[in-house]
Amino acid sequence: MIAQLKSKGGYLIALAVMVLSLVWITFFNGDQHYVIISIMCLVASMLPFYWHFETRRSEAREIVFIAVLATMAALGRVAMAPFPDVKPTSFIVIMTALTLGKESGFIVGSTAAIVSNLFLGQGPWTHGRCLPGA
Repeated sequence: MIAQLKSKGGYLIALAVMVLSLVWITFFNGDQHYVIISIMCLVASMLPFYWHFETRRSEAREIVFIAVLATMAALGRVAMAPFPDVKPTSFIVIMTALTLGKESGFIVGSTAAIVSNLFLGQGPWTHGRCLPGA
């Protein structure tokens, strides 16, 4: 019972956050607070993947490797931002997903998007950049 709740916990929390976002938009004039709603949707869309990643058994080597790939992807995006059509982040995320699995590819892509947006600017488009990797 507890194991099933742990495995479904991220999905339940994500669903609750999405419902709260819809209630906020409907009843509390959410169109004026699009940044808050965007962040709530971002968290809700990423939470199940991160929850599942945290609850599974992983070796330290795999976690460090994924962290290094996410760092390289974020730095590649920031460094190549001035040059159009040069996307090292996409290559790193696609290769991670092909070699380590879709979940690891999503973790690398979403972490790279959030970290690089600290330098390039956050906005309502952030979750749109995180989801295509899934």
